[in-house]
Amino acid sequence: MEQPVTIQPWLDSLQLFGMKLGLDNMQLMNSLLGDPASRLRFVHVAGTNGKGSTCTYIATAAKLCGLRTGLYTSPFLVDFHERCRIDGKPMAPEAFQRAIAKVMAIEPEVVQISGVRPSYFEAITAAALLVFEEAGCELVIWETGLGGRLDATNIVTPILSVITNIGLDHVQHLGDTHAKIAAEKAGILKPGVPLICGVNHPEARAVIEARAKELGCEMRQLDRDFSLRRYRKSFGPAGFSQALDFEGRSGRHQFPIGMGGLHQLDNAACAAAALEILAEKGVIADLPAAFAALVHARLPGRLQVLEKGRLLVDGAHNADGIQSLSRSLSDAFLGQKFHLVCGMMADKDLEALLAAIGPKAASLSCVGVSNPRALAPELFAERARAVLSCPVAAYANWSEALAVTLVKKDALTLVFGSLYLVGEVLVGLAPESVNSDDL
Repeated sequence: MEQPVTIQPWLDSLQLFGMKLGLDNMQLMNSLLGDPASRLRFVHVAGTNGKGSTCTYIATAAKLCGLRTGLYTSPFLVDFHERCRIDGKPMAPEAFQRAIAKVMAIEPEVVQISGVRPSYFEAITAAALLVFEEAGCELVIWETGLGGRLDATNIVTPILSVITNIGLDHVQHLGDTHAKIAAEKAGILKPGVPLICGVNHPEARAVIEARAKELGCEMRQLDRDFSLRRYRKSFGPAGFSQALDFEGRSGRHQFPIGMGGLHQLDNAACAAAALEILAEKGVIADLPAAFAALVHARLPGRLQVLEKGRLLVDGAHNADGIQSLSRSLSDAFLGQKFHLVCGMMADKDLEALLAAIGPKAASLSCVGVSNPRALAPELFAERARAVLSCPVAAYANWSEALAVTLVKKDALTLVFGSLYLVGEVLVGLAPESVNSDDL
């Protein structure tokens, strides 16, 4: 849904200035808006991959335990208003219009004081604070946009911080080693605020642990302070499901989740550990009910099953994400191969990503994505042929590719490589799944 013409040109104009890391403008905007950040309770979540799923698990459990719950994520898949969800539903356009009008009104004062216009993400983030406050949210699950330390979301003091994992992505902004990126992610930590850590890279984990100790943050580490194992999995036309055995400070609990993939085990474990802390703080009154609610969590475009089980779509778009996707496919489908339909942004390490998924390829269809940063299909195909031994073809868009692959009976089709691409597919094939009340 498009924004009203009174605000859309203004938002578009902010995008001309690109991304801007730093907190000064965001802190100023929050102050000029009356400091809504101080009147909300947050769970602040950072990480390279998995943070969206982890946020969705926590938000779903909080909602089904009776809390008025806000969820802030990016990017959106189908509709802009997905960025802010209230009790699982996208914010009302009218609510966003009211909020962004207030942000527009303070822009002259922001520029007068700082000399700099707000960035697009700063404006959206400031508006989100107002939307959640107006809705009376009792808990806001607050996902970082990029990094953590200098991300616009980092003006809040949460009741709990979560770092899901660390991988090499956005290295031009965050650093080219796991340790450097971990330092940026650890920037969300606040003095005395507990931390759930799902990071398994030793060097990255050591950086985060040192920062947590420095700030007096109790840190609960995956596979040390809490753990999870799977004892049942299933796949069918309706999708994936897994049954889990979690052990944490509150004891041992068994519960199912409705999202597939090996990587969801770590995400669900981090979410369960976060729910334990929220229960200890009295935010959640019924911890077993919160665990039971995790089966209802769904995140569109994460190993989502369409076309009666013949098509999978996944938003994996960086090396760690695609390696996790490849492992999950091996786990769920043993030695099967797939007709891959892929569109990527031009700034990704294409050869490394294709090397990770290549063993799963029966064929590769390189497709265009409606984004100015996207890699052209013909260039994509030319580079892919140098890496893969399977048949490679270029198509203008995903629908042309699926018209070819879905009629083949020898393998399922998998769409991946970009959340923008996944969004386009869901608009065309299953828009209703994006705004399910289960979110």
